[in-house]
Amino acid sequence: MKLTKKLLLLQFSVMLIFIFSACNYESGVMKTLPKYSSCEKYSYGARDFVDYHKYYYVNNNDISESIKSNDNFQKVTNENTDSIKNCIEYFSGRINNSTDDMRNNYDFLENQINVDDYFCFISKDKSNPLNNFNLYYFDKETQISYYFHSDV
Repeated sequence: MKLTKKLLLLQFSVMLIFIFSACNYESGVMKTLPKYSSCEKYSYGARDFVDYHKYYYVNNNDISESIKSNDNFQKVTNENTDSIKNCIEYFSGRINNSTDDMRNNYDFLENQINVDDYFCFISKDKSNPLNNFNLYYFDKETQISYYFHSDV
């Protein structure tokens, strides 16, 4: 009986550590940027899941300069806008099957993509990059950094 209680206490402790560490976790890419003023985070799914985050940089003049000199980001060009749009279109399709909360708060529009912005695309599946990807998109006009994650 005592052993069972100890095991349950240990499991509960480990679970709490995972919960609290996940709440404060920021990806390596986000850690290379200045501190944001606020953020919104939405997630859906367990095994196959999507994440949509918005990081606001209100009155932060450093963010544009930081993104320009950040090795993780590249400038959006006319040549890569179609690839970014395809990724966003795929992600938007996955959002359609998510929770009301995520669908109602997903507000990224393809017409926001322009050559003044910056992005970082990371895929874990080289044969099909949209199977498991992270897309960070910095909209220079609104000073918002968007994070899209899809894991199939």
